[in-house]
Amino acid sequence: MTRPPGLPRLQLRTPADVLAAVPYLFGFHPIDSVVLLGLRDTALVFHARCDLPAAKAPSGEVLALGEYLTQVLLAQTANAVLLVAFGPAERATPVLLATAQTMEAAGLAVLDQLRATDGRYWSHLCPDPSCCPADGVAYDVEGTVVAAEATLAGCVALPDRETLVRTLGPPEGNALAAILRETRAATARLGERPAGESRHTGQATLDTAVNRYLSGGRLADDELAWLTVLFQDGQQLRDDGLLAIEAAPVQSALAAAHLALWTDVVRRCDPAVVVGPAVLLAYACWRVGDGVRSGVAVERALATDPHCPAATLMAELLRRGVPPVVADRPGGDPKPRPRRRRRRERRRTRTTR
Repeated sequence: MTRPPGLPRLQLRTPADVLAAVPYLFGFHPIDSVVLLGLRDTALVFHARCDLPAAKAPSGEVLALGEYLTQVLLAQTANAVLLVAFGPAERATPVLLATAQTMEAAGLAVLDQLRATDGRYWSHLCPDPSCCPADGVAYDVEGTVVAAEATLAGCVALPDRETLVRTLGPPEGNALAAILRETRAATARLGERPAGESRHTGQATLDTAVNRYLSGGRLADDELAWLTVLFQDGQQLRDDGLLAIEAAPVQSALAAAHLALWTDVVRRCDPAVVVGPAVLLAYACWRVGDGVRSGVAVERALATDPHCPAATLMAELLRRGVPPVVADRPGGDPKPRPRRRRRRERRRTRTTR
């Protein structure tokens, strides 16, 4: 995706700078991965990561990965690319070569092909042994200016993707028992309300929750449980949440409040009702260019409901690398907000009476 929120503009002058920047772009240190950094002239406009195929994978599998990455990059505004593979040569080198060949054939300039493992890197495009010796060049991510600047800006690079996934995992122990108790109470409370009242209640509850995080606060367990139970009472509140996220300017305090709200809800809610909040978190992350966390949120939603249409659509947007700016254009890819047209139609009907 695009540059994630909070990451400052970094000057990448050397291969070591590129290798130092990658963990902060993704939020974790890639392992056994191929990474592409798409550039428009000298500006980074897109980044993506895939797992490396297994050692001695069929050539068709390697070529298919290269073609997939090429198609994803062609959907962006990039005209050049830096390719980086993290892992042993027998797994990384075939992917680098196949992907570079496919991208060059598609008209993309491949600026470098780097392979890194065990604290050393190799450039496949540098023929100078004094610059890139056969045994590689030692590098230390933590000792670079790039890492210092990213850390100073509050960015974090976790040890691996599994660690990042756990940051959006469900509650456990006493926290789980407490939220299950509050969710049961909220469900009983909803059942006592007159039919049709939840629509207005849900919108008011959503507005209150967003404003709470906008001011630096946090929902209590009973408030969080009530919000998630209202999500279970119909699709409208989820659609309202999607529209509210879309209305928040990217990189604004309001966009950050939506991210904080839905991150907190996904981490703390009853796991059985996580689907709606996880879809909203995925959408909020995607809107600001954080494709990694968006993907993790989608995985949580689909693990609970594999047939959820909104989560399936978000997964497809991420798989194809569709940037939010494309989905915002007329004729671009649809966003998971099926009720918007219906609401517009109702407004048009009222004005023509």
